[in-house]
Amino acid sequence: MGPGIEPGERQRLELALAEIDADLVRFATYTQHKSAWRIAATLANKGLTLMHLERYEEGIAVCAEVVRLYGDRPDAPIQVLVAGALLQQGIALSALGRLDEALLAYEDLLRRFGDVAGNPDLAEVVATGRQLRGSSPA
Repeated sequence: MGPGIEPGERQRLELALAEIDADLVRFATYTQHKSAWRIAATLANKGLTLMHLERYEEGIAVCAEVVRLYGDRPDAPIQVLVAGALLQQGIALSALGRLDEALLAYEDLLRRFGDVAGNPDLAEVVATGRQLRGSSPA
């Protein structure tokens, strides 16, 4: 067990992860445009949950999948999820001491979304990415 996770919290997160995986299986049959956000959000949630479980490598991989699958989508809600996935990648990579890779994640976030206007949720993620990139020693 990770040093920072209480057994009860670990169990709760593992159950949440199982529910997320079940949702992803169910969503795999969806083809409507509206389901893209749901799938992206579920994947992003899975990545974050894995990171909370201190399963950083798996979480990083899931966040990379969010970026790969949805990174070019123009719709604002999905852009927020992609930006969040890049931010979480950077945070996890920093936690693993992989500062050069973390810096690349933050730079990718800023390259993709640094100039996007009119979306306060996205602006908040971008601002956090800027702040974390600026504090990176790399």
